[in-house]
Amino acid sequence: MAQPKVMEMMEVADTYASVDFNLNIVLECSDGMACVFSKLLAQKCELFANLIKTETGEVKIPLSEIRSDTMRKIHMYLDMHYAEWPPELKVKKPLRKDLKDSLSEADYNFYANELLENGDIKKSDSVFLVLKAAQYLECTPILEFACAALANIVRGIKNDEEFYELFNVTEPFTEAEKDKLYDEYEYRKTENTR
Repeated sequence: MAQPKVMEMMEVADTYASVDFNLNIVLECSDGMACVFSKLLAQKCELFANLIKTETGEVKIPLSEIRSDTMRKIHMYLDMHYAEWPPELKVKKPLRKDLKDSLSEADYNFYANELLENGDIKKSDSVFLVLKAAQYLECTPILEFACAALANIVRGIKNDEEFYELFNVTEPFTEAEKDKLYDEYEYRKTENTR
């Protein structure tokens, strides 16, 4: 089987004369960039696999919710695991130890360098974007990987302020809102102290 080539990027256009649609599809991202994506990699995502099976000729897919930098990360992960798809994640649920101890070196480097900004969990926007994209693209292995990455980040939170900062919470629950939630979810009263 041929190895997929590197993803090409270009501005969204009406036609893509330079694209070989026998081997590729074009993903038109929300930021005005188009990603030329190998069909060999694209079919690893259920959304694309179904379209590739049913469509002939030029396959152009608008992705109004996904930016090209996020698709680049998706492409990188798919390409990294091309020969051994689906990748086997050895992450036990619930996550009880650091993700570094559960991932291959290549997967951990992808997590630390692509999903986080230089390994800084406070700069984890890409984790959320890849998680959302993987869910939309119906790519379970990437979705599970991104969920494990998010679990690792949450696991490292030490106090409420860090949680609020990570999830951009500007106003935590008032006492009245907490009471209402405890009333709705009675079982939580015994698990948490107010």
